[in-house]
Amino acid sequence: MVGEILLNEKVELEINDSTGQVDQTLMAHILRCDRALWKGARIGFHQMIMATVLMNNEQKKAFSRLYIRVRFSFFS
Repeated sequence: MVGEILLNEKVELEINDSTGQVDQTLMAHILRCDRALWKGARIGFHQMIMATVLMNNEQKKAFSRLYIRVRFSFFS
C-alpha cells in the first residue's frame, strides 16, 4: 500500500521548481530532495523504502527505473 502511493501518486510542484516538471511522483520528488534532508529524516525514509517498496518485486523494478532516471537527470 505505501509503496503504491510512493510510486504512483503525483504531486504538483510550483512553477519555479528547478526540475522544470509540472508533476512527478512522490517518490521522485523525495529522491530529488534526498541530499537536502536532515540525516535522521534521510535514514527514516531509506528504512521506509526498504520495508515497503523493496519487499515487492514489481515495486522494486519500478523503483529501480525511477532511481536511475532521477540520478541521471542530475548529471544533465
